[in-house]
Amino acid sequence: MFNRLQFMHKRPHLLNSIALAVMLTLMGGYLLKTSHTSALETAATHTSQPKADHIIVQLFQVPGFIYPSINGVPEWTLYDDGLLFFKPANGLDLVQAHLSPANINAILNVVINQNAFFASTKDTYGRLIPDAGSLLLSVTINGHHKQVTLYGKPDTALDEQTRHVFAIRDFLLNYHPATTRPYTPPGVALLVIPQDGNATGVPMWPYKDISLAQTAALECPFLPFGTRNCSSNSKDKAGIVPVFGSRGQALLLRAHDNAYARMKEQGKIYRLIIWPLLPDAFYPHNNGTFGIAVEGVNSGIWPLLSRTHGSK
Repeated sequence: MFNRLQFMHKRPHLLNSIALAVMLTLMGGYLLKTSHTSALETAATHTSQPKADHIIVQLFQVPGFIYPSINGVPEWTLYDDGLLFFKPANGLDLVQAHLSPANINAILNVVINQNAFFASTKDTYGRLIPDAGSLLLSVTINGHHKQVTLYGKPDTALDEQTRHVFAIRDFLLNYHPATTRPYTPPGVALLVIPQDGNATGVPMWPYKDISLAQTAALECPFLPFGTRNCSSNSKDKAGIVPVFGSRGQALLLRAHDNAYARMKEQGKIYRLIIWPLLPDAFYPHNNGTFGIAVEGVNSGIWPLLSRTHGSK
């Protein structure tokens, strides 16, 4: 009788303890879920002060080892301030649009929340196809940064991460705002490569103040074959030459006729590769110089010359 009364006396305390333990467990799970959700929402919400030259989402086509294995024009680029550049399916020229904060957050939600981009654990996805190149998919938002490489078409049996990253790729490539306009760049990056062959019929280079021979020497260290054929002078003062204004526009139009146009200067032939400059083209370096971001076999920041060519 005494034991039963003692148990009945302690029973409310026992029930309260159980209820408290259950409540704490539930609260702990809720707090953990809330913390995790908040972290995702913070990453997937455009909350930082917009910067016109800061890329938050980009797809960059990297050529394979077929020469020249370099490329300076991304497929799809979204900037912090809502400026979007992409290649239309039926055209060579980049087009641009300006997205609202709601549109930006909707894109980030698809990339970060729906397809868990930052949860991916591998650097590369898909099936490598020789010489076919790849796509770089990168996201930088609110202190979070990640980049992965996508090769070719994925195999039929896909794991969850592979399905997600290729779903992001397809979503971005098919994201075409209703209102766009052609992009008119402030200038172009001019890459000059010496070539052998008969110069008959090859048009003359029209700009006397831009020497193709000197430009080719300065850019030699950045070509796919490295520095073995470069002069010692070019190794110390190397860079990609930008041409601004109307002359840059004229060169870009020439590139439309032949993406790798040929021109001659003093009887020698040069191959010209021309890229439109985007807002992020000029990256500051620790030494105070600036560069062009170019992806490929020799990817990285390519330093610009201090002397640029204006709008003559």
